[in-house]
Amino acid sequence: MAPLVASTLAHFCNNPLITDVEWKTRGHDRAPGLHEALVGSGFTPDDTESIMIGPLEALCHDVPMPGGTTLRTVISDADVRAMSAMVDAAFGDPAGPRTANTLIARLARNDGMELWVAEMDGRMVSAGRLEPVPNTDFVGIWGGATLQEYRGRGIYRALTAARARSALAMGKKLVHSDSTEFSAPSLNAPAWSRSPPPRPTTGSAERHHDEGTRALRHELRLGVGPDNPYLDKVASLAMNLRGADPEKLEALLERWLAGLEYDAEHGHYFHGGFSVEVQDRGNGTAQIVFTSGGQDVAESLGYAVDEFYEQVLQHLTTASVTWTEQPLEP
Repeated sequence: MAPLVASTLAHFCNNPLITDVEWKTRGHDRAPGLHEALVGSGFTPDDTESIMIGPLEALCHDVPMPGGTTLRTVISDADVRAMSAMVDAAFGDPAGPRTANTLIARLARNDGMELWVAEMDGRMVSAGRLEPVPNTDFVGIWGGATLQEYRGRGIYRALTAARARSALAMGKKLVHSDSTEFSAPSLNAPAWSRSPPPRPTTGSAERHHDEGTRALRHELRLGVGPDNPYLDKVASLAMNLRGADPEKLEALLERWLAGLEYDAEHGHYFHGGFSVEVQDRGNGTAQIVFTSGGQDVAESLGYAVDEFYEQVLQHLTTASVTWTEQPLEP
């Protein structure tokens, strides 16, 4: 098992754009030695979670609304960024744009994901996602977080019930979630199935986590800190597009660029954590360079590429595209 972990980790370490790796193990999978191999390679075990499955209707009964609480979905960029900052604070993580960028890109795809927040005292205090599973009766409830000073008031339970009602309105019947000790009580209901707690054991940590149906996240932060040589670097992706319908490509590019800010001094467009340089365009071709820098460079470039695909590439029926990773710059 150790060689598997080592080779997988080497794959990610060789890419300077990747700064974090998460490896989730499941107690119902048989992988002897995996936990020790992950820890031995520098991964840090996160909290053990219970895998919970049950009917949505069970989450909607007898759920009072805490006084002064407002529940709503969020869709605007500003609200998504405020929600993500609150979630980072709830988990004690440093604030950063990567999660918000990913969620904003997901909302643009209109794949059914919903972002819910609870507000009290004029601020967001709890949040969570609703993730419909296509072509099934299931939805997933993920990303739950509540600020510490607002826990224990029933706010997250009310937020869970609101998501359950929304899923029922979609025609879904069942829900699944990986729940920590804090969020699991909000999902406990007589009709729900929850993995049993681990049996007492004096064996290895891996055996402890293999008892029952449980999930354990192992996280590793790559190159983060004062010795990381990439944090002050700038990364770029060059895209070369050929063979598109000239009129259609021009219209799509104009619409995409109109949604970006323009820096007249440098001749670049920018949005969030990335910039765009249109080096050449015309006659069904385009040469564009996407650039970002800093610790969230991978997320920013990924968001930029996703946006370009959603707004331009997927609408082209005849075109070829090549992507080239440019050397890192100071």
